[in-house]
Amino acid sequence: MDTKKEIDGKVYILQEKVEEIVTQRISKHASKSSELQTQLDDLRAEFENAKKASANAAALKDQLTELEGKLSNTTTQYNTYKAISSKGITDPEVIKLFQWSYKEDQKDKKEKERIQLQDWISHYMSNPDKAPVTIRPFIPKAAPAPEPKKEQSPEPQTQTQSFKPPKTSTNVGAVNASPENLQWKVRSLEEYEQQRAAMLAALKKSRS
Repeated sequence: MDTKKEIDGKVYILQEKVEEIVTQRISKHASKSSELQTQLDDLRAEFENAKKASANAAALKDQLTELEGKLSNTTTQYNTYKAISSKGITDPEVIKLFQWSYKEDQKDKKEKERIQLQDWISHYMSNPDKAPVTIRPFIPKAAPAPEPKKEQSPEPQTQTQSFKPPKTSTNVGAVNASPENLQWKVRSLEEYEQQRAAMLAALKKSRS
């Protein structure tokens, strides 16, 4: 069925078809609008998710920065305690006093003139009279150097001549009057007397 009609040289759309055409166009427009609305809702959801993720990332970054700061402070405190306690100073309040005195002593110096805390303490331990008055009473006194041991010379030992008394015969009743036997007895008696005299002289000398 033709939807158009020509009257006096002009083309007109039939009335019953106008509403159909308008309805179709509105339907197409509504469908496109609905599609665009769906896309818009999806984009909004993605934006919100991205926004939340960005916020979480920023929060994580701030938390990481905070943890890094705490770690740095803890590391500094540990190194400070280790440097001071290695010198025999373990009281927490005295350690804080040393740390404060060190910062005060170094803050006005140039970068090249500053020294490490451990070297700073060692310097004033060797020169306690030059140390800041705040830490002077707490500087451990250096232990005195041990005196060298004197070598003791061994005591002279008195050598005494050992002697053996002449052997006596167990055969009391037997008498051997041979010249060789008498000569041996006389020589043995003389040796005995010489050894006895030498022993008495050595004993007397050791007592004097």
